[in-house]
Amino acid sequence: MRHLFAFFTPILFSLATSGLTAQSWSIVGTGTLDSPDGQATAAGINDMGQIAGTSDVPAISGYGANHGFFWDDSRGLVDIPPIAPNLGWGSAIDENGVVYGHTTAIGKIVAYRFENDQTIDMHPDGAYQYSKILSVNRLGVVSGSAKIQESGWMSDPFRAYLSDGVRTNYLATFGGRDSFCYVIDDFNRIAGSAQLDTQPISSAPFLWDGTTLHNLGSLGGNAGRVNGLTSTSLGGAQDWIAVGSSLTASLHEQAVRFDINGSITALDGLGGLSSRAWGINFAQQIVGQADTPSGDPRAVLWENGVIVDLNQYLPSNSGWVLTNAVDINELGEICGNGDYLGESMAYRLSPPSTQPLMTAVLPGIAGASSSVTGRGFSPGQKVALVYGFALGSTPVPGFPGASLDIANAQIAFVELANSFGRIRFHFALPPRAHNVRLFAQALDLATGEMSLVTEQTIR
Repeated sequence: MRHLFAFFTPILFSLATSGLTAQSWSIVGTGTLDSPDGQATAAGINDMGQIAGTSDVPAISGYGANHGFFWDDSRGLVDIPPIAPNLGWGSAIDENGVVYGHTTAIGKIVAYRFENDQTIDMHPDGAYQYSKILSVNRLGVVSGSAKIQESGWMSDPFRAYLSDGVRTNYLATFGGRDSFCYVIDDFNRIAGSAQLDTQPISSAPFLWDGTTLHNLGSLGGNAGRVNGLTSTSLGGAQDWIAVGSSLTASLHEQAVRFDINGSITALDGLGGLSSRAWGINFAQQIVGQADTPSGDPRAVLWENGVIVDLNQYLPSNSGWVLTNAVDINELGEICGNGDYLGESMAYRLSPPSTQPLMTAVLPGIAGASSSVTGRGFSPGQKVALVYGFALGSTPVPGFPGASLDIANAQIAFVELANSFGRIRFHFALPPRAHNVRLFAQALDLATGEMSLVTEQTIR
């Protein structure tokens, strides 16, 4: 594994003015594994723009079936074969393009990962006949729900769990039978929904911080869940923001934001009765679904407290109706579900940019594997990742008048962008990087264009 700060080259290289022209939002559909009659639904997107989800497949012996899928620009839609016919679901994708989900097996349903075109059983220790992975973090720790055998219940309970591949930790509930985990962050905090000890059965959104199961409250109804979770800053391990939905006293599902101070904020809707938030990134952009006054579901984005129907970013003749947005990556790309010329499929929606885009160093933990991902670079050309410890100016050789926005910038690595202009730098941060304030920028060595500077404290 390469180490940032281990080797660097001093560079005698204000941001250079970009030569890129403004672009409209771009959308790409995944298609389905059973076109034109089937449908495909997205579950997650990574920073390379790759998508995991579930698609119908041609019926087997007269029975409908579905499989998990992997999708990217290069390979298109890739069928993930179940361990045993006929059912599989794709629920999450990591930064290496590994898909996680659950699949039928002999006599049970088991969690899996799909890696190197192989479906691998990941049924956790202690689970009974059912397990599924619904989320994975950048450290490779997975979370989901599994049935366990526990006395005192008429049927086996479901319990939220997380597993690092060696040890599996099952969570308790708020006194009820079941708990379900829907998301994990890079600090191994997990969140979801857990049942209360009440009749009739009710549930509450929870966050587990490694020691305590926190009830995040409700808007007056008897159900709620967390679907998305992020840190509030790139330098703070203790702070978090969660998003999801809460049932109101009038029994309508309402998109909400949960904050570490205990507050619950109802997110604006589109005038309909229901809304739900599914995902959030470090920039605190939130995606989800909201109903119009006529009851039609629409994919939405909440940014700085303002809701936007994502359909307004599409040309009027695009052929798309976006009905749901389920995840957003750190480059602002959104995946979700919609109808394209009458066919239901997943999509990736990418915002415009007049310059290359780059993530921060993620997860940015000293002593751990990290990566930087970008898009909008020259396809097949060299891109340099540079860094420093203060803002300033460093000239770029070969591009008169162009300067990096980092003082005494150093070259960390040089890699080739792929044929779609995307790039990922993968390396380890040394333990001595803890509490270092780091500035980073990516430079396209073919054009002199560069990303904005990222600034963070290594944790």
